[in-house]
Amino acid sequence: NQLKNQYVIKYRSGAASAGHHSLKVKVQHKAWQDDDQKGFYTPPIPTIESVTVSAPGPVTQGEMVSIEVTVTYQSMVKKVQFYVDGIAQPPVTLPPYVWQWDTTEVLAGPHTIRVQVHDDKGPTDARELSIEIKALPTLTPTPAPRPTPTLAPTPIPCRPEILFVSPPEGLVQDEVTIEAEVATCQSRVKKVQCYINDKPEPPMTSPPYRYVWDSAQAGAGHHTLSCEVYDNEGVADTAKRSVRVREGINWYTVALLALAVGLM
Repeated sequence: NQLKNQYVIKYRSGAASAGHHSLKVKVQHKAWQDDDQKGFYTPPIPTIESVTVSAPGPVTQGEMVSIEVTVTYQSMVKKVQFYVDGIAQPPVTLPPYVWQWDTTEVLAGPHTIRVQVHDDKGPTDARELSIEIKALPTLTPTPAPRPTPTLAPTPIPCRPEILFVSPPEGLVQDEVTIEAEVATCQSRVKKVQCYINDKPEPPMTSPPYRYVWDSAQAGAGHHTLSCEVYDNEGVADTAKRSVRVREGINWYTVALLALAVGLM
């Protein structure tokens, strides 16, 4: 018993593959010798077969990245631990070993993801990969549309309007007063021009626009009177009137008729 306590044999089971093994110990002292054999079992060690990333290319800030780990001997796995730049994330303890990485608060640039598998005795295998995070594109604010300026309407210049005051339409005789009146924009009147049967009369440049026409000179019958008002742009308005001149009394003929009646 004393001899047995003096010798301690340490054996690292990791050197043997998973499964059942036997260990034989033989002791010899001079002509005396003895041996003994014991069996033991080495459990399998879980290792990482593959690491799959949902977005293998550059990832834009705010995207979710799914990282899936395939492990051997899942029954021996206690947990799969994920690290981002050395900072541990919540472990995944049951298959499938998938971790969702929210990159909303992650700075732009390269980041190292470490995946580590643990069994009951501690870490057994690990893998690392690098993922590039791109910054969100800078949004250029769209300028608000400028209101289309409302152009003030071009004022329409006031144009004078002319009306006949006299004579009234119908029968006239002897001396006739022709009078016209400018109803609007009197300050813009340059002149008033009247016509007897298209023959111009002397123009009038200030009110009252009136003159006397000897209708006897025009002869009996129908005649057209017209008056035009002018401003700086030309003829602004025209007024027309139609009259009929009564045939005048021949007093010489009347005297002869009276004389003839008296002689009778």
